Amino acid sequence: MKKKLFYKSIILSFLFIPLIWIPIARAQSGSINNGLNWLLANQNPDGSWGLQGNLTLLNTTEAMNTLKYLGYTGTNYTEGVNWVSSYTATSTDEIARETISLIGAGIFVSVPINTLTGYMNPDNGWGIGELFSSDILDTALALEALRAVNYSDQATISNAVLYLVTKQNSDGGWGFYAGDDSNVYMTAMVLQVFDGLKATYNLTVPISNAAQYLLSHQNSDGGFGSSTSTVYETTLSFLALLGSGQGQALPYSRR
Repeated sequence: MKKKLFYKSIILSFLFIPLIWIPIARAQSGSINNGLNWLLANQNPDGSWGLQGNLTLLNTTEAMNTLKYLGYTGTNYTEGVNWVSSYTATSTDEIARETISLIGAGIFVSVPINTLTGYMNPDNGWGIGELFSSDILDTALALEALRAVNYSDQATISNAVLYLVTKQNSDGGWGFYAGDDSNVYMTAMVLQVFDGLKATYNLTVPISNAAQYLLSHQNSDGGFGSSTSTVYETTLSFLALLGSGQGQALPYSRR
């Protein structure tokens, strides 16, 4: 129960839109510029973003990923890169997010990757850290980080993929850990990871089942969220569905 509450607290604390924005948002140049200016103006003096604490790395890497996607690689971005490069990540979550952001900046650091692979459990999943029980969230993050660096040991990646496939619930979704009830956030997150691996692995069935789960859980207001719709879960769900090839089932795609 504590682990589940921990994960939920992380989700509710997300302050930035994730790695990629829905392409249609590019047309709203005024809003994009306003958001960019807000990010630049609210960077901390040390190069990080957000309140200091255990979510600072998360906030900073998401801000960096957003700036990178928008093509902004000026002083603020460089200062963010420097802050992340100097940060000592210890948990699976932190190491994965740090790795993905630094790869986006063209920086490969072997030590975090070696630490990350060392955290892999005998069941081929990852937990919060070394010797922690495997869960869906950390396994998905670790797998995405390994994919980002083109990790050469395909056996490690394929075994991690198999772990996630075998932990998929009968309704097509995933919870935070094996046996947990499916939710929109984790299903969209794993689906997005699988979207990036479908050219290499046969993931047609789990991708289709996950997409159907999300489509069946779209809220009446058009958004996504395990209870009320949230910006983060809606963005993540749209991206995952579009990447899976099921985007045509969304009302947005038929306009």
